[in-house]
Amino acid sequence: MAKQGRTNAKRALTIQMNFIRQSLAEGDISSYADEVNKLKELFKDFKSKWQAYHDTLGSEEDIETSDEYFYKEQDNYIKILELVSVRSVKVKQEEKPQSGFSKDLIAALSMPKVELETFKGDPIKYHQFMKSFDSNVDCVCDDGNLKLTRLMQYTAGLAKDAIRGCSLIGGDKGYQQARSILETRFGNPHLVTEHIIHELRQRRQVRSPVDIQSLADGASNALWSCLT
Repeated sequence: MAKQGRTNAKRALTIQMNFIRQSLAEGDISSYADEVNKLKELFKDFKSKWQAYHDTLGSEEDIETSDEYFYKEQDNYIKILELVSVRSVKVKQEEKPQSGFSKDLIAALSMPKVELETFKGDPIKYHQFMKSFDSNVDCVCDDGNLKLTRLMQYTAGLAKDAIRGCSLIGGDKGYQQARSILETRFGNPHLVTEHIIHELRQRRQVRSPVDIQSLADGASNALWSCLT
C-alpha cells in the first residue's frame, strides 16, 4: 500500500516536471510561478509518500535502493528548478538594462554544475568540504530547500545519517540545522586534531621518496585543517 502511494506520487511529480520542461522548451513561461509552486507541493507529497514506504523497509539493501530511488527523483526536481531560475532571470534582464551584478548572477546560474567530492564523515576533510560547498552551492543559491537537497546529495555514510532527519524539516530551518549538526559532529577542532594525530601515527614506515612525499602531503593537509 505504501509502495503504491509512492509510485502514484512519483508519477504525478514526473508529469508536472515534464510539463514545465516542455513549457520552457517552447518558450511559454507566462504562468511558470504557479506551475513551480504546484511542482513544489507535488515534491513534498512524493517525499512524504517515499518516507512512509522507506520506514517499512528492514534490510540494508532495500534501504539503499530506496535511497537511490529518492535521490534520483530529487536530482531531477532540482534540475527543473534550476532551469526555471535561469530562464526567469534572463527574462527579467530582457525587460531592463543589465547591471554588473545581474550579469554575474546569470553567469553563475548558467555555469556548468560542479561535482563536489562526497563527504563521508572524515573530520580531516570537513573544512575542505564545507569551503567547496559554500563556494559552489551556498553562495549561488538562496533557496533553503535546494541547498539542503544538495547537502544531502554530497554527503554519505555517517555524515548523511547524521542529517537525514533534517530533510523532513525542510526549508532554510532544515538546512541550517543540517549544517549545525555537521559542524558539531565533524568540525569540532579537538576532534579534528585527534583524527589528524591518529592518521599520522597510523602511517607506515617511511622507506622511499614516495613515502616521504606522502608523509609531507599528509602533514601539510593536517596543518591546513588545524588552521581552518
